Amino acid sequence: MILDADLLGPMVTSLQTYYQGYIIGWDITIEDDNGFNNGYVKISSNYFGRISNSGFGDVKYPLHLSEGNKYVGIYKIRISIPHNVAENYTLSLYAMDNGGNIATSFVEREIPEYAKGKQIFVYADPFMKIYGTPIERNLTIVTDPGTETESVPPKLTRFSVTNPIIDVGVFNVSTKILFEIADNTNIDKANPPTVYISSMYEAFAEFKPEFISSNVTHASYSSPIILPYGFGTDNLLFISIYGISDIYYNLAGYTPLDLSSAKFSFTLSRQFSKSYPYLERYDPISRDGGQITIYGYQFGTDINQISFNLEPITGEVNMNLTNSAIRSLGNSYIIIDFPSFGKFDQLLLVLTKSATFSSNTFSIYPTEQLDLPNITPLTPTPHPVTPTPKQCPGNPICSGKGDCKNSECKCFKNFFGPDCSSQLIPTPPPKVNPSTPGTNTTVISPNDNTLISELSIDSLRELNDIGNVVAEYKLSNYSWNFENRTKKEGNIDFIEYRYSTIIKNTTLFNITIQYFLNEYNYSYAGDTYTMSKSSLKYSISMSTYEFQTNINQLQVIISATLIGSNGDCSSKSFGTTSTTSDGQDQQQLQWIKLKVGYESLYGRFIEKAVIDDEVMIVINKVLDDQYQPISTTSTTQSFIGINIPHFNQYVLIDPDFSILVDNSPASDDPNSKCNSKSNGLNKYQIAGIAIGVVVIALSVAGAIIYITLKNKRQAKAMANLNMKMQKLQSDKL
Repeated sequence: MILDADLLGPMVTSLQTYYQGYIIGWDITIEDDNGFNNGYVKISSNYFGRISNSGFGDVKYPLHLSEGNKYVGIYKIRISIPHNVAENYTLSLYAMDNGGNIATSFVEREIPEYAKGKQIFVYADPFMKIYGTPIERNLTIVTDPGTETESVPPKLTRFSVTNPIIDVGVFNVSTKILFEIADNTNIDKANPPTVYISSMYEAFAEFKPEFISSNVTHASYSSPIILPYGFGTDNLLFISIYGISDIYYNLAGYTPLDLSSAKFSFTLSRQFSKSYPYLERYDPISRDGGQITIYGYQFGTDINQISFNLEPITGEVNMNLTNSAIRSLGNSYIIIDFPSFGKFDQLLLVLTKSATFSSNTFSIYPTEQLDLPNITPLTPTPHPVTPTPKQCPGNPICSGKGDCKNSECKCFKNFFGPDCSSQLIPTPPPKVNPSTPGTNTTVISPNDNTLISELSIDSLRELNDIGNVVAEYKLSNYSWNFENRTKKEGNIDFIEYRYSTIIKNTTLFNITIQYFLNEYNYSYAGDTYTMSKSSLKYSISMSTYEFQTNINQLQVIISATLIGSNGDCSSKSFGTTSTTSDGQDQQQLQWIKLKVGYESLYGRFIEKAVIDDEVMIVINKVLDDQYQPISTTSTTQSFIGINIPHFNQYVLIDPDFSILVDNSPASDDPNSKCNSKSNGLNKYQIAGIAIGVVVIALSVAGAIIYITLKNKRQAKAMANLNMKMQKLQSDKL
């Protein structure tokens, strides 16, 4: 990308230093074709970071024109330093021109007051033209103390705690530490000391005290102490203070033992009441509102005990949010239907439990579309498209019952499957086991094949950079919180169940299963998808996970099984395409098809996931070579892994499944597994024998006898199927 020079912002072309006694400064020459508009400098020292004339705070010194004009001008800065000791003072600068172009030398190169949402603006450095020249050394002024020196550090003369008991389970409850410092020369009031509160197991919080009063040799301070929610682990917290300084940078500090030896208070008594809820963070939500998950502590599990106060930061209106909006509630999370933000950019939420215990006031912001600067890049050199295009399946393409788009068949209405050759078998709602996440669906197909499909989330694995398993969590070993989240009234498009558990003591792992009663469109990762009637969708989300290293990734393992009573042949097939991840070509699984007879279980795997509020590529792959899937003439099974790259906050993935009837049997598939009696017959012979049997039965016994035989056959098939299920369960054990 090539930027015009006018977009760089104001540039420093000359820099001269000024140093006289207790005054330092710079004469800064700034040039800009658009004309300088405004700017400021900050001064840092090698001892205490930023300095200021007032003695406290992170002060911006504005730039005012001294000589020249807005196109080429000299801006003079003069700053009083509180003492003359050997120290390095370094200049940092921010400047904007009349075209709105910004230049800054701040280390973070990000200007919060000009940031929007989660955008990051990286600007040019205004000193870029003097770097590597003799002028660069003028960025720093080195002061010389001469003969003025003193070596006795200051000391504490008073130190007390207003309330020695602090409750870390109640938001905004505080205590206060009061202390006085004495020195034989002069206290450095520009750089106050730091008060630390620590627990036995290394956790600590730091606080900058407020200046109260002083004379030449004494200074008094007050330090309010508000600890983070749940801070510490034991009943005692320890106090220490460091960074006590005079103007000659003679430093002193007091450990808890030092405070004790000086007969000062050195501990706080820690209490942790668990009645008050605390709101900590939330998943992103759009400006239009919608479902939001908020995480925290002590929410309880009784929806009827929860109430909300929701209002904009201006407080001009109280927005309607009642406990009827709660979709799910656990002690550490709550999922609610959040209203639209309307004209507001921020809403304040307070959650109250049992009409008595109110949470902290929590700010919620909508996720904004990224507003990129209006810069036209050069046309890039074309690169190979990723993923690599691949012809759609079917002969003709998509079986003539769909359109081929991006290597995937978009089937016409009432046709399904990877090549649109299948039709949907209406299935009843699945059976769910409240103790472990998964579904079990039984259906009798039009071919009298009694089918059982089993879907489960088998495990979660952490993989290192070469794909080796470094940690594995068998999800059947965890205790799950189960909820039926199906709406109780109104139009119901789907039945919904949710499983939740905590993994590794920190990660909230949610599995949401939806069974669709009607065709349903939903949005995910920036695209719209259609769920057919009787299909199942699994939504898997995770909160923050503590990876062993930042280059590791997670892998979710899904097990899919199809069992049929007409067990002459079974097969499984997979649809893949090539994609590039981390610079390497990999096979991306798009769909699986497990087949018994003419019926199949079809699973679709989307290659995108929502990770830390961004849409990212995930790799789906078949893992049958790492597991031992069941493969008989009546049962076929497969294990699929969804590889999730390293993330910081949360991840959401979204596979779905349907049961279909095909126009060809499993025996036609090249990798089918068939019993011996089916090997000698082709599909036309099998069809002819089946039709002949039906005709004879009808002619000899009539319709009533046929129905009786059919019921007996189905009963026998169910008995055989139950035996297979028992064997399958024993094999799993």
